[in-house]
Amino acid sequence: MAERYPNHMFHRFLMAAMQFESPWRKKNQVSFEYYDDEQWTEGERRIIEERGQQATVINTIRPTIDMVCSVAAGRRADIQVAGREQGDDDKAVLLTELLRHVFDVCNFDYYYMDGFREACIGGRSWFECVKYTDEIGKDMLRIDKIPWENVYLDPFSRKPDASDARYIIKVKWIDRDVLTKIFPEAKELVENVFNAEYHNDYLGQEHEAQLNASDRGQGFYYDNKTQRVRVCECYYTVPETVKVRRFDEETGREKEVEIDQQTVHYVIFADDVILKGSATDHRANVNPLGVNLYPLIPMYCMRDRNGRPKGLVHSLIDIQEQINKLHSKFLWTLASNRLIVEEGAVRDVDKARSEYQRPDGVVVLTDGGMNKVRTDDKRMDLSFMSNHINFLLMTEQRLSGVNDSMLGIGGTNERSGTIQSARISQGAAMQTNVLENMFFSKQRIAYVMLRLIGRFYTDYRVIRVVGLNGVPEMYEFNKPVADGSGNNGILNRIDDTLYYDVWLKKVPPFDSTRERELTIFSEVLKTNAIPAPIAAKMMLELSDIPHKADFIFEIENFYKAQAEAAQASAAAPVQ
Repeated sequence: MAERYPNHMFHRFLMAAMQFESPWRKKNQVSFEYYDDEQWTEGERRIIEERGQQATVINTIRPTIDMVCSVAAGRRADIQVAGREQGDDDKAVLLTELLRHVFDVCNFDYYYMDGFREACIGGRSWFECVKYTDEIGKDMLRIDKIPWENVYLDPFSRKPDASDARYIIKVKWIDRDVLTKIFPEAKELVENVFNAEYHNDYLGQEHEAQLNASDRGQGFYYDNKTQRVRVCECYYTVPETVKVRRFDEETGREKEVEIDQQTVHYVIFADDVILKGSATDHRANVNPLGVNLYPLIPMYCMRDRNGRPKGLVHSLIDIQEQINKLHSKFLWTLASNRLIVEEGAVRDVDKARSEYQRPDGVVVLTDGGMNKVRTDDKRMDLSFMSNHINFLLMTEQRLSGVNDSMLGIGGTNERSGTIQSARISQGAAMQTNVLENMFFSKQRIAYVMLRLIGRFYTDYRVIRVVGLNGVPEMYEFNKPVADGSGNNGILNRIDDTLYYDVWLKKVPPFDSTRERELTIFSEVLKTNAIPAPIAAKMMLELSDIPHKADFIFEIENFYKAQAEAAQASAAAPVQ
């Protein structure tokens, strides 16, 4: 380790983000513990057991979060790529299927809902658009869910997609031997960290103290016990003037112009060791994805006035604590009996206390002691605690929007199915802001992925997309074609300019684009504006029914025979 902390800007970025997010991260850890039934601290549990009470847990937070996730799954929306002009429709359909292919390959829907659950609990989750190489050497894309603990964000970022952030840093602990194989040029620097020799005892002690700074025995960048290193991947922006090609309407040609923009750069570091890139030369820190966008996209539940994430659990912890402690007190009061005696009323106080707690206990009194003994009436205390627990449960439902009707257990004011439906709708409406944030993140992920498709899917490919009904669809793109006259072209060209031709919109979930078009077309048929022969053929073309080519052939023959019969009938002489 260096004899001082690194002085490069990337370390300062990380320190600023850690300091800003430290209060939220502590609360977030507690939120996940409450979701996982860990709702008593060791000190509280020890004290409560010394009193003779049980540290009971009635976890109302878990079903609340699970119900919100269920509502989100029921209101799921898909992303459809739409053409800006009529000529862009074919490309939009192809891109929609390409997005579906990427989502399906990496099981995006599953991990996306897992990220939504994580955001509901703690306030924020992260997704990363990743390029990788498959077994045959082709560039492929996928979306990974990143643990919330591993990403740090610029404290001054306020946009929900983090597009205004100066930097985003992803950290990961990597084994020392693995790291030196990934970055062999940095092997000597990394080895020197763990085998450092210092010229005086003070620096040696300081080195050990920093390596063992935390209660887990790991330092900030290095863990001496497990021989692991904290590796930081930093995406950051730098204001630059770049040259781009723009279409000139006057000349009808493209020309090169200069524009000012925030350019995304990329560097990997650990402590003062720059594993990839440069600490001073931004030109060496090229974004490997080749697009001027952050590949890391957050999903927020809510944010406080300072911009820190805030989950649903944060507002429910105080109520959950009261429910647990009040229920523990309720059980203790229910199981215990309080005996109030005057001095000399019983022969043995300890024995009388023990016997009085038994359902068949016998308490021996002294002569005249009957008038000196009184049992405490606990019915009023039990009634008060029961009413207050119900009050806490109702308050929790008002804060979260998850009421009894949504949980399927009914409510005290439900006298009809209409009232029940109204309460369910009212509760679901309270999650609208959370659900809109969820879809906004999905739209941003699709936008970044669309740019990456245009960047890396530029060779000839055939993709196979299988719908939920099991019927596959094959799509070709970047296919060289010739028109027979010596002119060559590209069928379904994908390139880096495609974001000018399409836009993203929210649609109900369907198995495929073909199914979505079929649904729209079925509504058009209700107007009777399309002749039956044409309508029947188009419906089959848009459907996923097996052997549809045979059906289309039979329909064409049927209407052809009808037309010939009608023509023959019209030509026959009238007798």
